[in-house]
Amino acid sequence: MFAPVVFKPVLDNDPVLLRLLLASCELLPIIVEGREAVVSHSIKIVDCVDENSSRIKYLPDDVWIFVPDKLSPAGQICRIGQYRTAVSIIATDTNLPPEEDFYQWYHKQNYTGLRFKLLWQSDT
Repeated sequence: MFAPVVFKPVLDNDPVLLRLLLASCELLPIIVEGREAVVSHSIKIVDCVDENSSRIKYLPDDVWIFVPDKLSPAGQICRIGQYRTAVSIIATDTNLPPEEDFYQWYHKQNYTGLRFKLLWQSDT
């Protein structure tokens, strides 16, 4: 599930992160140990999994096959709608500048707390 908690001072000081999150998420305000924070919840839902070719049981050896035409725009966070759990994906594109790609920006800023797993790679 992709629903990271982001502390408000981080968003106040990183307008690029805020813009990238707002492009595809709603930010739900919470208080964590007396500190203001938000939980990002992806609201962009896509039906991009080739279910006939994929083998998905939420195990380490799962095989995810995506339909490229149905993926969310590169750099944005989206949720796969046909699964009960909130499976979120990020289609990253190294041709984009980091300021337009959530995955690249996250790593460029040395943020921590999220784990990314490469599910699929395309040469196109």
